[in-house]
Amino acid sequence: MKIAVVGAGPIGSLLSLRLLQKNKEVVVFEEDEEPGIPAHCAGVVSLKTLRIYDLSFSQRFILNRFRGAYIFLPGGHVLHVARREYVACVIDRVSFDRELSFLAEKKGAALMLGTRVEDLLLNRSKVLVKTGKRDFCVDKVYLCEGLSRTLTKKLASLKHRPLVGVNIDLEASTSFPEDHVCVFISKKVSDRLFAWLIPLNGGLVRLGLAASSNVAKRLSYVIKYATAKGLIDSLRKISESAGLVNVDGPLPRFSFLGDRVIVVGDAAGQNKPTTGGGLYYGGLGALLASQTTSGRDYEKAWWSVCGRDIKFMSIFRRVLDNLSDRDLEKMLKRIDLEELSQLFSFRADFDRQSLVMRSLMDYLARQPLGSLLLILKSLIVSLLA
Repeated sequence: MKIAVVGAGPIGSLLSLRLLQKNKEVVVFEEDEEPGIPAHCAGVVSLKTLRIYDLSFSQRFILNRFRGAYIFLPGGHVLHVARREYVACVIDRVSFDRELSFLAEKKGAALMLGTRVEDLLLNRSKVLVKTGKRDFCVDKVYLCEGLSRTLTKKLASLKHRPLVGVNIDLEASTSFPEDHVCVFISKKVSDRLFAWLIPLNGGLVRLGLAASSNVAKRLSYVIKYATAKGLIDSLRKISESAGLVNVDGPLPRFSFLGDRVIVVGDAAGQNKPTTGGGLYYGGLGALLASQTTSGRDYEKAWWSVCGRDIKFMSIFRRVLDNLSDRDLEKMLKRIDLEELSQLFSFRADFDRQSLVMRSLMDYLARQPLGSLLLILKSLIVSLLA
């Protein structure tokens, strides 16, 4: 059975490796001349996520490990979340993506670099993969093309536009522990997500954000804010990268053209609605897609494994989207931040977030009526949106 995988990112490469283990003939199409370039992602993942991609392979790309975070909120409030053990890390995504794709090639995949797939056509029981160079006839196609969704948008109705994410790497000194990241939540920073400050190694930090508009202006604001707070000093820009971020959940379906085209990873919207991260749920998508014979079975398996957490995160995302800085500040004044910090520190799971969200709901239910009314208002607005 000949299979085409469109996209040599980590999801496409992981899927290729698993299909090769099942003795499938795999050809991988990658439009860029080198996998991983240009970089699109901040690179922060849980240590649990790396196990999906084989920890012995993944850990050599770790730049720094984290056990906590400082979350800067409207009104000058700061939430400190910390664990005794390391729970997350930042990886060199360029090297990680490149080496994973080369590993798939080493195991037997045909890696077609600099080859853009322009269209997919049904040809009797086959799929015709049309590129600018030549056409290929295969039995099945897996679209792992990321949020460009060049081919996916020809098959599925895309209701939402992704956010624009930007990262800059700076040579800078920091005033906070290197095993912590900083997160900035405010509508001034991002209308739908947040900004981040990530210690790398060798005196470097990565500062970035994702928003639906005014990204450059918002980034300038975050740099000034972080500098004024004394979090970073002696800035010198080393590099800059940009990409797309999805926080609007998965596509309604992942299978198209009579089950011959399967969408996996970012292209399928398999990202966390709370952060936009896609390596965990997209990685699970790759594993499940390789284990199931039909698109329907793949969809059912993915929703069975991931659906509960995705639904909780989607509700939380919609509430945050409709909660103004003023309302959030009012709510924070009415609750015990130390108790809230402990809740996140002990109950939070970087990837499976439904547990901590249920605990958060229970916690908010015990708070003064004013806090509940603010949350209820945002929830009603989100449901009507």
